[in-house]
Amino acid sequence: MSALRFDHYQIVTREDGTPLELGRGAMGVTYKGFDIDLRLPVTLKVIIFWNALSERLGL
Repeated sequence: MSALRFDHYQIVTREDGTPLELGRGAMGVTYKGFDIDLRLPVTLKVIIFWNALSERLGL
């Protein structure tokens, strides 16, 4: 795993160091992650702010 972290979640990476992406949509990207506190695998959805903002503003 790498140092890509959000609070107590860590994003799992491939051997080349890139984040392990599970899916991508209009609002964001979903990554395979790990909850450091609970020591359990998780999925992390990262919202793409610009897409969310532009949709709200009708851009």
